Amino acid sequence: MLGSSASLEQPVVNFIRKDFVSVRPHWTISECVASLRGEQETGGIYYIYVTSDTGQLLGVIPIRRMLAVEPETLAERIMISSLLTLNQKATVGDACELFIDHKLLAFPVVDAESHLLGIVDVNLFTDEIIDMSQRQHADDVFQWIGVKMEVLRNASAFEAFRYRFPWLTATMGSGVACAVLAGFFEATLAQAAILAMFLTVALGLGESVSIQSMTMTMQALHGQDSLRDFIRTRLLKEVQTAGLLAISCGAIVGTVSIFWPGIWLMSVAIGVSIAMTIVFAGLTGLAVPTILHKLKRDPKVAAGPITLAIADLATVFLYLGAGTIALLIAK
Repeated sequence: MLGSSASLEQPVVNFIRKDFVSVRPHWTISECVASLRGEQETGGIYYIYVTSDTGQLLGVIPIRRMLAVEPETLAERIMISSLLTLNQKATVGDACELFIDHKLLAFPVVDAESHLLGIVDVNLFTDEIIDMSQRQHADDVFQWIGVKMEVLRNASAFEAFRYRFPWLTATMGSGVACAVLAGFFEATLAQAAILAMFLTVALGLGESVSIQSMTMTMQALHGQDSLRDFIRTRLLKEVQTAGLLAISCGAIVGTVSIFWPGIWLMSVAIGVSIAMTIVFAGLTGLAVPTILHKLKRDPKVAAGPITLAIADLATVFLYLGAGTIALLIAK
């Protein structure tokens, strides 16, 4: 396990395991399986490595592939010769990125002449051993392994501040932007005090829906192999859910606002703008973590401030814009 004192800049050879299983290309699968018996290793064996008599890495055989062939099959017939390896000069950070990009459970570490020095597996980055029978759990690990989070785990208070603060500027920036945006609608607010009274309701609903959507999206992203299929499926569901929430909340708040004195069209504007805000907030909660996931940024820290910032700006614009239109129609 990567200790708390470890740095992403440390050589990965400091953490390699030597308890890998290597076979020769002319061995049969029956002989390869026999070589596995009696192995006393600390983690799981995910792959068997095919090496030459001089220790040069020639290929790799996933354990599962061995189960699908006849015992007399030669190792060289089923080995994968197109290899992803880590050079002995690679750092822990390099290994982390390789795991995230390719979602393999282990990588061989080789020297300049391709001699197999050892392996580094995904358990280096976790507190528990990953079982091959729980592949979904392994996929979750790949999603959440990240350079920034490892840095944050070992960071000083100032380093943690430096990592988290930039994302909070999105919240501060959106607050200032909302104030500036409200200034453009000063005349509208002056003529319709009811808009100011229900603005907090609109902002609260927009933020709540966006955070709900964001949280559910982050959970659903775990273990997704096809981002395109995920977006298509999740988008349809989010549109349907946000639509129902929009109709319900817009109708309730719009109806309640009728009991305040003023232009009845303003109540319609409040209800419609809240409905539009909720739909937009739901889509924002889906889009932000998905984009961050695609860019390999940690959505747990960044998604919240960005999602709320976008939702707040959209809420103020849609809400006050609808009020302005209602005033113009009423005249």
